[in-house]
Amino acid sequence: MLTPEVKLIIVIIGVALIVYTFVLSPLRLVMYVVAFQKIIDIFWFVDIYVGGVKLNIQRIVYTLLPAILALVLLALSYGRVRKYPFSTKIAPLMVFFAVIVTIGFLRSPFPESASVLFAKLIAPFVMFGAGWYYFDTAEKFDHFGRLYVWSYIVPFIGLLLQLTGIFQLADIGVAQMTYADVGLEEKAFRYAGFYADSGTMAMPLYVLVPLCYYFLSKSDEPNRQRYWLFILMAVVVAAASFVRGVVLGAGIVTVVWLWLNRRWGLLGLFLAVALPLFFFTDFSRKFFSDIFVILERGLWAASLSGRTGIWYRLLDSFENQSFADKFFGGGILRHSLDINLIYDGKPGSAHADVLEFMYDLGYLGLGVYLILILSLWILILKNLQRCATGKYDKNLVMKYFVWVTILAFYTYGIFGWSSRWTALTFPFWFLAGFALKPPAYYAAQAKAAQEQAMYIELNPRLSPY
Repeated sequence: MLTPEVKLIIVIIGVALIVYTFVLSPLRLVMYVVAFQKIIDIFWFVDIYVGGVKLNIQRIVYTLLPAILALVLLALSYGRVRKYPFSTKIAPLMVFFAVIVTIGFLRSPFPESASVLFAKLIAPFVMFGAGWYYFDTAEKFDHFGRLYVWSYIVPFIGLLLQLTGIFQLADIGVAQMTYADVGLEEKAFRYAGFYADSGTMAMPLYVLVPLCYYFLSKSDEPNRQRYWLFILMAVVVAAASFVRGVVLGAGIVTVVWLWLNRRWGLLGLFLAVALPLFFFTDFSRKFFSDIFVILERGLWAASLSGRTGIWYRLLDSFENQSFADKFFGGGILRHSLDINLIYDGKPGSAHADVLEFMYDLGYLGLGVYLILILSLWILILKNLQRCATGKYDKNLVMKYFVWVTILAFYTYGIFGWSSRWTALTFPFWFLAGFALKPPAYYAAQAKAAQEQAMYIELNPRLSPY
């Protein structure tokens, strides 16, 4: 059990590092925050109260930092508006959705709980802005990727300590939730390492695994075979999570990566091994049987770990809403109130972005969000087409493949809760700042850097060092 004094020291050290790095370079700070986010999340239980306000490192990183950074990005946008011969194109959609979310927060029946969700929905857009300005060369992608992958060793150590019985989450003063009442997956232990939920442990995998595939495929990457170690880590984490959605998500990113790279032999081999294991084991059979039951008899007849009952009540309540509430929504977490989804006085969640946005933000909010996701696909597919028609470096093309692979999981996740997992949304939107620029931009930057190096080689006095 950590004493208040120890917690205060941890928070002060964390805040000091954040402030110091922010002063040196706000954009570099964001890169470090996203890369080491897995480590930052370990300190979720360390909090202090300042003037009655709960303060911890996570709240600073996910709430205060994006708010301050937004002002910095406005200044950068004004100063660099002529630097890029292209626009973000989806920025107006982001702003429109942010306005809808803000109105939903102001109308929420649970303002305190809604403030957390509000920050989780808005902050990733700030990460996109930071990534847009940070990734001015393709080399920065590799630097970020290596930091992101190698930093996963720290949370994985926590999982190993828990699997071996050396460490339990209760040791740091918080009881771990390892059992639930319904659904097959909840009848087994769900190992979370240093975190409170196995989903938090597994969520970085959908960025880490595509990055590992990229480095393994990158011919000039030093000692690239060592990234197989992280693939093995991902397998262990997915298996130890005992969450079917985690396993299915890992399969999705693998299939998409192999398909994009036209590795047809490996894709066939993977499907030949994975599909029988996934379809014909007790762990996953109930998931697919529930899907067929839903298609044949409706939500009320299935389980899906108890969520279909919540979805059925939510849809039934939504049908009885007025036209205005259906179109504009009732405010963030309104669905929790209307269907009595309250636990210990706090609102619960339906764990489905599509349904929650529809109920809380209305058809308008859901429509704008889906258009935003569709726009991401349109923009990245255009960039992939440019990669196919232009003579670009293979490593540059594979960088775009990485983000498409993550986007595939993110899209699958909107039927779950992908928009609320900052462990996914922060790196996803940060890397979107790289992927939504055309490949010609990075090729031009590389050519300019090469020409500059040539001039410096001819005249060393031109070197800034």
